[in-house]
Amino acid sequence: MRYIFLFVFLFFSSPIFSQIIYIEEIEESDEKGWSGAVELEYDYSKSTEIDIEFINTSFLQWNNENWIFFLLNEIDFNRAGDVDFANDGHQHFRISYHVKDNYTIELFAQNQHDLVHNIENRGLAGLGMRTKLPVLDIIGVSAFYEYEELVDALSNEDVRLSVYNQLSFNISE
Repeated sequence: MRYIFLFVFLFFSSPIFSQIIYIEEIEESDEKGWSGAVELEYDYSKSTEIDIEFINTSFLQWNNENWIFFLLNEIDFNRAGDVDFANDGHQHFRISYHVKDNYTIELFAQNQHDLVHNIENRGLAGLGMRTKLPVLDIIGVSAFYEYEELVDALSNEDVRLSVYNQLSFNISE
């Protein structure tokens, strides 16, 4: 089975033209019920020019035996004078259904803007499946529709396939 995933990943992957956001950095909690966190940062200073920075990272999750609802919001804005050093944000919503102990079906939607990197708006929606394996930890496959509009009014529509693997291990106790 793992050789099939490796074959698909190596030989049928297409060049990636858009920026990929790694959502897995905030792991779903195994706790049942509600969980979440909010982080807010704000900095304002004025010397010869005004420097403003605002960062927000927040997520909310509801988990029971079979379902997980996960919402993530991240915003980063940093301007000094008339220059934007960061002006981006993204929202990610995922519904996961645990079919069996190690198999999960996921439905997800995502919205993003990143004006510094020329992305006016990028949205995607898709469906996927992941499993936990003893050797490979988590491996998954998903298909999604993506619409991307760039600042210079160019736009792009794609249907994409994503195959991913997440490995984790302890180096020492």
